[in-house]
Amino acid sequence: MGLLLSALALWVFAQIADEVLEQETQTFDQSILLAIRQMHTPIGDRIMLGITFLGEPVFLLLICLGIGIRLLYYHRRSQATT
Repeated sequence: MGLLLSALALWVFAQIADEVLEQETQTFDQSILLAIRQMHTPIGDRIMLGITFLGEPVFLLLICLGIGIRLLYYHRRSQATT
């Protein structure tokens, strides 16, 4: 069952990639971009920048270090080192 689902997912990905390479998704892409542009607000920009910041390497490093230190503090060394 897992192999079948993997093969199906690969086939769907290949079909979408083919459409993108042939630039047949232009109208769909433009309609999505226009819809996003209509929802544009200054507060939405700030929210999206905040969400983007969550993926910054410095932020992720600080979170991982904090979790590791907390695990070491509670004597969970095996969990802290994995």
